[in-house]
Amino acid sequence: MTLSTDLVAVTRAALAAVPGVREQRVAEEWAERHGQVGDDPAAIRSWAWTTPELAWLRLVLIDGGRRTQVVSILGVPRAAFDLPLFGAESDRSQVGLTGCARSGADLALRPHPGSQSRGEA
Repeated sequence: MTLSTDLVAVTRAALAAVPGVREQRVAEEWAERHGQVGDDPAAIRSWAWTTPELAWLRLVLIDGGRRTQVVSILGVPRAAFDLPLFGAESDRSQVGLTGCARSGADLALRPHPGSQSRGEA
């Protein structure tokens, strides 16, 4: 196990315990793909859920073996709720969070607080 696969396992277990969260079937062509990064085996795995407030919540693990591992989470609220988009990504060395403004007129992404120090806009 790695930090990324542990994060996926903890997230999936936590979501399974929340009332109203339903796991959704991910289309076969998106659920799991295998390949190679250099000499290392690589895989992309995807999961999805819905909740009363979220139209969908998706979790993706990009597992490139020792070269890279990324976990990506994206939550999209149902139109009836005044909720922002939520996105988070993690690799072995850093975590970045972004969110959208609540107003439909102002959908500019706001960088997480540490992004300026990494040279991101």
